[in-house]
Amino acid sequence: MDVTYNCLNCPHLRPAFLLDRVLARLSADIEDGKWVDRGLPKGEVNTEEHLDTVRALLYDNYLPQVNLYEFFLVDTSEILDAFEKKVSTFMNDTGLCPQLRGDTF
Repeated sequence: MDVTYNCLNCPHLRPAFLLDRVLARLSADIEDGKWVDRGLPKGEVNTEEHLDTVRALLYDNYLPQVNLYEFFLVDTSEILDAFEKKVSTFMNDTGLCPQLRGDTF
């Protein structure tokens, strides 16, 4: 049996996949010499100063473009609506709190 993990059948892996693509793009840009003017020699990262530059590039140039934080946000209106429907359904089905039955929150 073959098992494959991808972004369709494992949506929780999407942020990791996106971060991997960002790191691959940064690596390719370093290899191409795009950041020589920032002190990164073409194709080399071998000093602490180089790592500091890579970190700054990652935080300032690459990560802001992909908005990773959006994967961890929820639509509060949608969640509250779903919660209210579940509570109303539960109260109607069980007969609890008959004075609230049919009322909205």
